[in-house]
Amino acid sequence: MSFCSDHDHLYFDALIRTKKAEAVLSLIHATYQSWEHNKNKDNVKNDIARLFKISYELFKYDVGSYDGSVKKFESQYTIGHELGIWKNSNLELSDLALKVAKNDITIKDYFDVVFLNYIQPIDGIVINPLYLILSFLNDKKYDTLTKNHLKNIFSFASNNTANEINGLFNMLIGTNYFSVISNSKNELKINCDIQEIISKCNLKYHKKNYTNVKNELDDLSVFVNYLQTSSEENKTNKQEKIIYNDTKWLFSANPSKYDHVNSFKSNGAIEWHMSCKLKVGDLVFLYSTKPIQKITHLAIVDKIDISKEEREIDDAMFWKVNENSSYSKYAKLILLETVDNEMLSLEKLTQHGLNAPPQGPIKIDDKLFDYIKPFFNFFDVNSVRKEEAKYTFVGNAYNKIYYGIPGCGKSFKIDNEILINTPKENIFRTTFYLDYTNSDFIGQIMPVINENNVIYDHIAGPFTKALSRALETNDMVYLIIEEINRGNAAAIFGDIFQLLDRKKEGFSNYPITNEFIETYILKNNHYNIKNNVLIPSNLTILATMNTSDQGVFPLDTAFKRRWELERVIDANGSYDIDNLMVPYTNHTWKEFREKVNQAIQSKSKDGTVSVDKQLGRWFVKENMLTSSDNIHNKNALNRFVNNVLDYLYSDVCKFDKNKFFNEDYSFDHICRIIDNYKEDQTYDLELKIFEENENEQ
Repeated sequence: MSFCSDHDHLYFDALIRTKKAEAVLSLIHATYQSWEHNKNKDNVKNDIARLFKISYELFKYDVGSYDGSVKKFESQYTIGHELGIWKNSNLELSDLALKVAKNDITIKDYFDVVFLNYIQPIDGIVINPLYLILSFLNDKKYDTLTKNHLKNIFSFASNNTANEINGLFNMLIGTNYFSVISNSKNELKINCDIQEIISKCNLKYHKKNYTNVKNELDDLSVFVNYLQTSSEENKTNKQEKIIYNDTKWLFSANPSKYDHVNSFKSNGAIEWHMSCKLKVGDLVFLYSTKPIQKITHLAIVDKIDISKEEREIDDAMFWKVNENSSYSKYAKLILLETVDNEMLSLEKLTQHGLNAPPQGPIKIDDKLFDYIKPFFNFFDVNSVRKEEAKYTFVGNAYNKIYYGIPGCGKSFKIDNEILINTPKENIFRTTFYLDYTNSDFIGQIMPVINENNVIYDHIAGPFTKALSRALETNDMVYLIIEEINRGNAAAIFGDIFQLLDRKKEGFSNYPITNEFIETYILKNNHYNIKNNVLIPSNLTILATMNTSDQGVFPLDTAFKRRWELERVIDANGSYDIDNLMVPYTNHTWKEFREKVNQAIQSKSKDGTVSVDKQLGRWFVKENMLTSSDNIHNKNALNRFVNNVLDYLYSDVCKFDKNKFFNEDYSFDHICRIIDNYKEDQTYDLELKIFEENENEQ
């Protein structure tokens, strides 16, 4: 199968009724394991059906009535096709699903991409569910989503059942865009910038005829490629550098004839008939007529003299009346900003230079423009670009995440390669954790004692301290964030998130308003940066992340794309820790580590051990090892057992202890054994993998 069949209601496959993301993840891993072990096997479906039950049980969720049989699997496995897991009828993994299987991306990253493109046919019309949901939330200005909201959004599908609404609800949980509030399953928190995600939704087939879409997507490979189109390909490419002319226009837009609001939301641009002498770079303010009667949009002319045949934007769905076909030339208007401000109402505009309600294109004079301008952030942004010397010092600051297995030397690399000659006063360090908040990161107003009196003062967090220092010096300042994915990074950064977008010179593209930071900087640095908080070009932000901890707080795509990423294999150190000995063994630390890592790689093929659990060079401290002439060191042995072996037992072999240890092994068992280790003998620390190696030899 390829594109799904037409229904009169929402349809979601019921192989697993809840935990859709986990179900898809399990299908991916079951498929991957099947092909890894049996690359040429004809009857791969039987194997996937069997492995799926095993994979899903690893996540410790109830698999319900699914028994692992091929018959059951064949009757209900369409979810794999609908979400693009398999690229052909042979059930080979698609490129994006393969990235999940290899731990290059999380299952939530997968759902984020697919759901931007995901479509369903209802009563002969194809719809993008995510677009409808986000548009509803945006219009209502809601910050939560409930099942009742879904019922209202999809009320046009009259035959929806509770199961259909629940199915959609459970799929939304699988994305980074939503999360469950508390322990309730009836309400979701919105974790994204709604308008940004709306702009990334793929509307190529939205509100199109089902038969026509099916003809285009009937080939499975075509359908899968469509589902896995990146958001950047979906989103209208806006200009990086906006160059605009002195000419400003006021256009009248009638929402009863043409829905320009949602057309802008869908496409990021509209094609407007040319009834005046427009030039590329002209600014256009759109005045929405009754019942709105105010300026609502600012756009820039990107192209002119576009013929009917050359038009690129399919906006037929937004015309409420037949489009006037007499127009021969069009101009492409790219959306710059949307506003909703009563100060831009018809009443206010007529008080400041507008003679009458606009009927056609009107050139805006200086008096009216001076009134309109303050209500648009666009002009503040562009004035900042002309006055950025305050933030431009040494240049070339950046954001970078170093990631890798535990102990690979991420922090070591930062300290010994990047910060080696940096003064301590230019280094600020923090560590994210579960309860770490935006107030911890930015700062907060707290009571302090001043001359026996309690006063309230602005106590800066590490970000504000680093920013303050960067404004004081021309030297590079570094903010180091350890374990960035062990806290909710998006929530911790808050509005600072926007500042991570940088120009090539190193300073933020767009400023923000942050009252706490503005007040602190004014008080301590004597700079007035009101409404103009930027990350300067001499403030570099570095972070570390253990790949084995990706499931703690997965970093969403919007967050990660604002960072450079570098995988650390094994950072070089100033001394040779590799040749030190593991206590009471004949193995150097390098030999021991490589043997364990080989075993992890080998045993990861069945899905019970993750390759991200490998040991890095710097997983141990020097006091856990010994010199070659002093291997019988009980203190070092105890430290090694309680750190390394505990990690192997508790984390690496969480699901199957027998992968590495003998059947009678327990951690208490080895702790008792080491007390009896003799100082004239060597041991393999009760690790089964070393015994296997000896048997192989």
